[in-house]
Amino acid sequence: MRKTALLLFALLAAAPAGGRPAAPAGLLAVPAARPFVTVAVNGQPLRLKVDLGAHGAVILNPQAAARARLDEEGRVTMRIGPVKLRGSRASPRLELGQARWKSEVMWFDRSYVEDADGVVGPHHLPFAEVTFEGQGQGNSAFSIEARNSEDRGVFAPMRIAGKKVAVRFSLLRPRSFATGSAGALLAKQQGGRLDRDVVQQHLGWDVSRPTRRLAMAQPWKVGEFSLADILVRLRDYRGKSVLPTAEADASAQDIVVTGRVGRQGVEHFLTIGLDQLHSCRSVTYSRAAKQLSFRC
Repeated sequence: MRKTALLLFALLAAAPAGGRPAAPAGLLAVPAARPFVTVAVNGQPLRLKVDLGAHGAVILNPQAAARARLDEEGRVTMRIGPVKLRGSRASPRLELGQARWKSEVMWFDRSYVEDADGVVGPHHLPFAEVTFEGQGQGNSAFSIEARNSEDRGVFAPMRIAGKKVAVRFSLLRPRSFATGSAGALLAKQQGGRLDRDVVQQHLGWDVSRPTRRLAMAQPWKVGEFSLADILVRLRDYRGKSVLPTAEADASAQDIVVTGRVGRQGVEHFLTIGLDQLHSCRSVTYSRAAKQLSFRC
C-alpha cells in the first residue's frame, strides 16, 4: 500500500454553479483499510468513508447533517427487515479541492457509521476513476461490467438461475452476504444448504439482521472469485422464495426446505466482502468504461 493516506491527481476544475461535474476527471486513490476523504458541505468539513458497496446516495449521520446546516428538501423512508428508518434528503453542493458538484444526500434518525461523518460511493465523487489500494498479494487481473443506480449504487449485473441479480463489492464488509431471494437462487443453481447456526450481521444504523451460512455444493464464480459459501439474510427481500435448511433435529443427510413467506418483496442482490477481496492489491471503479477492475 502507498504510504500516503490519500492521493489526488488532476483534480476536476470547478463545475458550473448548481450543477454536477459535466466530465469527471482524474484519479482518486485511497487505502482500502482507511478509505477516507474530507468533503466540505456549506463550508463545513465532513469526513466521509468511501465505500465501493455504498448505496446510491451520500449517507450522513444526523449530527453531520445538522453541522452542515442542511435544509430538508424531502422525506425518505428506509426499511431494514422490521426496522423502519425515517430520514431526509437534500441536494447540496459538495467541495473537494477545486471540484464543486451537487449530489443527493440523505440522513436518518440514527447514525449510520461510527468512525466517520458518513459514507460516499465512488460514483458520487468527481473522479473518472476511484482506486482502493489493498494489501493483498494476488496478481490476477480481470474486469467486470459495472453499472450505477439510485438505489443500488455501483453493482455488477449478473444472472443466477436465470434471474437478474445485482452484485455489489465492499471492502468494508467482512463477509459476503445475499438477500433471502438471491440466496434461494444460489441454492437452486449451485446446490447446498443452510447451516443451523444463526449469525447476526450488522448492516448500519445499529441494525443487525439474522443470517445463516449457505454452503454451496458447487462454488459460484464471480469473475476470478470463487465463492464456496455466503451468508443469507433469512427473511429480508425473500418474498415467496424457499431456502434449503438443515433443521436442528435433522440428520446430516436430511434437508428440509422452508417455504415460509418472507416479510418483504423479492430483491435479488448480494454483496461480495473481504472474505473474497482480502487478496486484492487494488480494486478500481472506472466511470466512463463502466467497469470494475481487480488485481487480486
